[in-house]
Amino acid sequence: MMRNNKILSIILCSILLSNNIAIKNAHSKDNSITEKKEESKESKNFTKWLLDFKEKVLNHKDYNISDKTLQIAFENIKFNEKILKSDAKQAEFAETFWEYIEKRINEYRINKGKELYKKYKSLLRDIHKKYGVPPEYILSFWGLETGYGNYFGSTNIFEALALLTFEGRRAQMFETELLTALEILEQNKLEASQMKGSWAGAMGNFQFMPTTFKAYKIDGDGDGKIDVWNSIPDAMHSAANYLHKIGWKDGKRWGREVFLPKNFNWMQVDDYDIKRTTTEWKKQGVMKTNGKPLDESDVKGYIIAPQGKDGPTFLVYNNFDKILNWNYSYNYAIAVGLLADAISRNTNNTIITKEKINNKIPIKNIIEIQKELKRLGYYKSDDFRGVLNIKTKFAIKRYQRDNKMLPDGYPLKELYLKIFNKSISN
Repeated sequence: MMRNNKILSIILCSILLSNNIAIKNAHSKDNSITEKKEESKESKNFTKWLLDFKEKVLNHKDYNISDKTLQIAFENIKFNEKILKSDAKQAEFAETFWEYIEKRINEYRINKGKELYKKYKSLLRDIHKKYGVPPEYILSFWGLETGYGNYFGSTNIFEALALLTFEGRRAQMFETELLTALEILEQNKLEASQMKGSWAGAMGNFQFMPTTFKAYKIDGDGDGKIDVWNSIPDAMHSAANYLHKIGWKDGKRWGREVFLPKNFNWMQVDDYDIKRTTTEWKKQGVMKTNGKPLDESDVKGYIIAPQGKDGPTFLVYNNFDKILNWNYSYNYAIAVGLLADAISRNTNNTIITKEKINNKIPIKNIIEIQKELKRLGYYKSDDFRGVLNIKTKFAIKRYQRDNKMLPDGYPLKELYLKIFNKSISN
């Protein structure tokens, strides 16, 4: 009898376990169905937007884009959530200065840059002579954009640009890029199959956006066509032409690391409009990293601190601004300058003397800070993605100044504590 009871108990347990699994599976399926419905809704919205966009293009007298071009460009494109996620988590803004730099300024990129300097010496010298852009900068952009041509991206740029226009945050900019890409295709400047690149719609060895390609492309090898994917002369000439046309100054450095005195007015930091000569910065006590005073000069620059008081500070000049034209991120522009410096020297030292401190707070807490600073009148934006952009930094600086904190514009735990009167919970 006991044996029969034991068997019965085992059977009952098995039934209960099976039922639990079935219920969990049912819930899982329900969740999956819900997610698919949500996905389907987004996808339908995008499909409708795309139909409206095509109609707008066809009916606009200034666009001159045919139905055939639209059919080719938008064939098989879909709602690709990965593109929108990439836009929300750009490394230039999501990583600390040290995280960003250490991933990009490494032995491989420096040594490969020096190797390619020798390989393309004649081409790079001709380009320097023609456009006034030194070889190390061409190589630095190339190395940072695509690892010297190792990865161009495989995203359909029409899909990327359409989605980013549809998403709306920077709709005007991406619509301009999308229309330009369609125009390039209409004029047979490129084949649709060629037009693959990054999630943001950038193409080729130097990751040109369509408007940049259209305005600055150069046939560097003289074969009658322009191929910024497979022709290194075309790609390098085009990159140098762009930098030259936007005002690159030959023989001038991008910037340098500096030390600030203890009593320095930090409201001057990260402010593009506060440009002073090196003589004027010297009078305020700004020094070279070797402890010597700055050289007296009428060259103007401004001071930036990409990781606040705990990171390095830089005095940057005209050519730094031209790098920002390429990609508006302090971290990116500094990386271009540091890699160029390393490629041109006989050492792989990137010459940053500041101690590495990776202080950061979670993105969710930066979002809280943005929303509270908006409520308080400091943050002049509706962008609450936790991105540490220049608007966020200036909002933080103004709050810090008004609350007798050092105004470095960087969100740390002490700032969170001051704003919310509580510590960040793990």
